[in-house]
Amino acid sequence: MRLFSTGVATMLAVSAFLLGAAARADDLDAIRAAKTLRIGTEGTYAPFTFHDASGALVGFDVEIGRKVAEQLGVTPQFLEGKWDGLIAGLDNEDAARFAFLLATPIIGAAALLKLPDLLGHLGDGIRGQALVAMVVAAITAVFTVSFLVKYFKTRTLVPFGVYCVLFGLFMLIYTVA
Repeated sequence: MRLFSTGVATMLAVSAFLLGAAARADDLDAIRAAKTLRIGTEGTYAPFTFHDASGALVGFDVEIGRKVAEQLGVTPQFLEGKWDGLIAGLDNEDAARFAFLLATPIIGAAALLKLPDLLGHLGDGIRGQALVAMVVAAITAVFTVSFLVKYFKTRTLVPFGVYCVLFGLFMLIYTVA
């Protein structure tokens, strides 16, 4: 099981890296043209975003947002709103891209956690298979995400919901039997 986890974590890390590299350049061009990076936040969740005694928006997320904007050479603009409204304004395509990018740091961290096992004695005899699996998974992930982003532009999540319910029932029956 540990061997399987290591391979999966490594494959997912490479997939996440490739997906992140495929971010759309036109979004970055639009941000630079506007000279403003708009950052949505709730502003009431210390220590991430909150208002200090003077009423200024501060916190970890605010500092990260400022550093990202500084690296891009633009000005950060923080837009406060209720949490459920921040994501509700996304269209299907943006929501899909947001979901894929949201998972990237977690997947990368999991892979980094397991990478020493694969490179150590636990990886003896399977490194070649793990490398092939990693490449296949990365290519599959890129095509899958590309398909899903295009699909979500014009369609709903109903088929995915049906799939999740059916797969969940299958796994429940499989594990009980």
